Amino acid sequence: MTAMYPPRFVEFLEELRDLGPGDGPARRREIAALFGVSLSTLSRWCRAAGLRVRERSDQGERRVQVDEEKLKELFRLQQTGRTLKHGVQMPAKDVIDIAEKNGLIPEGAVTPNYFNAWLRAQGFSRAEVDTPEPHVDLVSLGPQHVHQADFSLSINWKVEKHQIVYEHWVYKNKLPPAGVPRIWRFMLVDHATGYFFPHYAISPGESLKLFLEGIYRGWSVKELGGQPIQGQYPFRGVPRILMVDKGPGMKAGITGDLMERLGVTLNICKGSRSKGQVESLMWWWEQRFESRFRLQPLESIERLNEEAVEFAAWLCSKEVHSRTGATRRAKWEFHLNRSFETQLRMLNIDFETFTRIAMSEPQRCRVSGSGVVMFRSQKYRVPAQLIEARYVAVQYSPFEFPKVTVRAWEQADAPGFLCEPIELDEFGFPRDGVVIGQEYRSHEHTERRRMVAGAETWLKDYQRGTGERLQTRGYHLERVEASGIKSAEQEIETAAPAAPGISKVRAREEVLAAIARPFTKAEAEYLNSVFGAVVTGAEIDAAIEQIEQGLAARVLSFPKAGGSL
Repeated sequence: MTAMYPPRFVEFLEELRDLGPGDGPARRREIAALFGVSLSTLSRWCRAAGLRVRERSDQGERRVQVDEEKLKELFRLQQTGRTLKHGVQMPAKDVIDIAEKNGLIPEGAVTPNYFNAWLRAQGFSRAEVDTPEPHVDLVSLGPQHVHQADFSLSINWKVEKHQIVYEHWVYKNKLPPAGVPRIWRFMLVDHATGYFFPHYAISPGESLKLFLEGIYRGWSVKELGGQPIQGQYPFRGVPRILMVDKGPGMKAGITGDLMERLGVTLNICKGSRSKGQVESLMWWWEQRFESRFRLQPLESIERLNEEAVEFAAWLCSKEVHSRTGATRRAKWEFHLNRSFETQLRMLNIDFETFTRIAMSEPQRCRVSGSGVVMFRSQKYRVPAQLIEARYVAVQYSPFEFPKVTVRAWEQADAPGFLCEPIELDEFGFPRDGVVIGQEYRSHEHTERRRMVAGAETWLKDYQRGTGERLQTRGYHLERVEASGIKSAEQEIETAAPAAPGISKVRAREEVLAAIARPFTKAEAEYLNSVFGAVVTGAEIDAAIEQIEQGLAARVLSFPKAGGSL
């Protein structure tokens, strides 16, 4: 192929080849301006003339002394500098520098160009590693087979002094301070047909109470102004599977127990993509319904829920779903009427009954000496009927907490007592406690305490009245009948028992007491030689007699030189 550059350009090739990294870019710009072309055109001229201005970052030479496992370690090292906002940040040259410093690879074994080329070949480059994996299409069998539920903040709306206020600067990355009430949106959607139900609540955060209330409202008959509207908004019924995220309310034991009682399989998803339909519905609902809030301010949360139900009923009846090609309501009703296996399973209980069955498992709590139990960092005073119990069963409902239900631990069917937490003063003392120095106000004595106190004075009253003490001993043999055994008695001859022995230390103490003076060295050596581990009385008497008669001194002859003892 003929070189596509001016003949005069050959004069600058040698200069371009020798340019250093410092003055290279400036000189190339000057040459490009001289010919009136761009830097890209100048680079094409250089490549056509066989001059590569710079090496491509995704090419490099393979170094055989580094295997695939070492390159994978470099990739893992690079991933440690990954952020959610910018992805992988650490350049290849810094990864290699750290790896060489710590002995992961030999120095000079891998170049940045080759490492980038290997990442590109494996599909691990910085531009590709954050690319989402292809999603898997999830299929449900029909209406009421799978429901998806999720919570989200109603953006740009908060609550101040019990008033719903619009705030332009409230968004997901700049939320109100913790503890400030916010408007939460709960959304429940039928996966097959897209039929959905919205519900709003005011709370400082996402809670189990809001989740259970939204579930009940979504599965029961819808009302507007206190009147049922199942004719216009028939969405209702308990599904077979419920898909939720791993929020605190969804993972609670109460949720699992309640779903088990209702015959619902709880599917806790690990990511938002698993329940993408309800996630997309959130954004769609914000555009279609919540965008109208600014023009017509909200009055109350009750009115907001009524308007949401009315608007959802209209949308589901009029708007055509892009996936099914029909309205959500029409698709839901058609398949529900056609398939017997998708008949509605209804909640035939009111909301108050629903709150009572949504209870935690009984927890065994110990009753303190003052009749107080600790439960979920709160103190509760047990009722007088259970004051003497050592342990009680404590349960709570998310709709009533911090109030709890207390019942006898041994009796599962015993009636429960609703208890409120003890109110504490600024020092952490119960406000119903007894103040030191003031009149003592004791708790009312139980029947057991009164019986125990009466028993202590009964004996004194009896003796004072009769003038005599109670006879408790010395008369029992009179009540025993004589034995009727007539067999002859036979004595068994036994040998006299051996004289018992004492320890060596005890024997020395008896000898010492008998002679009434300390042992000489010769006497101590004599006792060590004649006393064994167990010493009899005869051996002690013989030793005393020998010491009193006197011991002959032991004479040791000195050995001759070179000899031995």
